[in-house]
Amino acid sequence: YSDEGSTLEELRSDCHEIHLELAEDGSFTLPLTSLSYNTTYYYVACSNVHYMDFYGEIKSFKTTGDVPAGAVDMGLPVYWATTNVGADEPEEYGQYFAWGETEEKEVYDWSTYKLCNGTPTSFTKYATNSKYGTVDNKTELDPEDDVAHVRMGGYWRMPTRSEWLALREGCTWTWTQENGVNGYNVTSKKTGESIFLPAGGYKGEDKYVYDGIRGYYWTSTLDWKLSDFANHWYIRSDKYTWYTEYRYYGYNVRPVFGLK
Repeated sequence: YSDEGSTLEELRSDCHEIHLELAEDGSFTLPLTSLSYNTTYYYVACSNVHYMDFYGEIKSFKTTGDVPAGAVDMGLPVYWATTNVGADEPEEYGQYFAWGETEEKEVYDWSTYKLCNGTPTSFTKYATNSKYGTVDNKTELDPEDDVAHVRMGGYWRMPTRSEWLALREGCTWTWTQENGVNGYNVTSKKTGESIFLPAGGYKGEDKYVYDGIRGYYWTSTLDWKLSDFANHWYIRSDKYTWYTEYRYYGYNVRPVFGLK
C-alpha cells in the first residue's frame, strides 16, 4: 500500500509490503497503524503461485480525523506542532524539562530528578538493567510522563527518535533566523509546509547553556543500552542529528500529533 503511487508499477516500486496468510475462506484482514490523517492510500493484493505474482484490482481508502490548530502536515505519519511546549510563537524557546518530567524547576541534576532517588543507579522507572535501579524494561515514555501529552491532551505527545529521523529525511533543513532567533527552518519535501526549530540551548543545574547557538529537543525514547541516558535531537548551524544524554538535563520539547 502507498499514499504516493496509484498505479501497479508505482505500487510495486515504492510501497509498504506486508506478507499475510489467508483464512480458510480465502479472505484476509490487516490492521494498519501510523497512517496520516485525511490521506488517500492505494493498495493491491498479490498472490505468489509457483514463483509467479498475480495481482488483484487496485483499490483505495481515505483516512479521516480532525487535525487541531497548530499541527502542520509535513507529509509524514504524524503532524508536527508549530511551537515548543510552553511557547506562544515559533521562535520562542518555550520551557525546559527533564526527560519524563512534566514541570519546569530551578535546578536540573540527579538530586532533583523525580524518577530516581538522587543517583543514576536508583531509577524508579524506565530501566533495562538492575545496575540502574528498578527494572521495568520500558523504553518509551508513558502518557503520564510525556509533557506534550500532559499539557495538550488528545493525540499530542513527544516524538520518538524514529519520528525525528523521518523529519530529517523527509525535509530540507536551513539554518536561519526568525525574528532574530537562530534555528532551523524545516520544509517538507512532500507538502512544502514548514516549521521553525529555535536553538534554545539547554538547562543544566541552574544555568542556561548554548541558548541561541544550539538546540536540544527530547525524544520519548530511552537509550537502548544506558538507562541513565535518553535520546534527543540536536541542532547547530552545521548539524542536525540525534544523540543521547543524561535524563536530568532540561531540554525543549516539540510535540507531534498522531498515534504512536
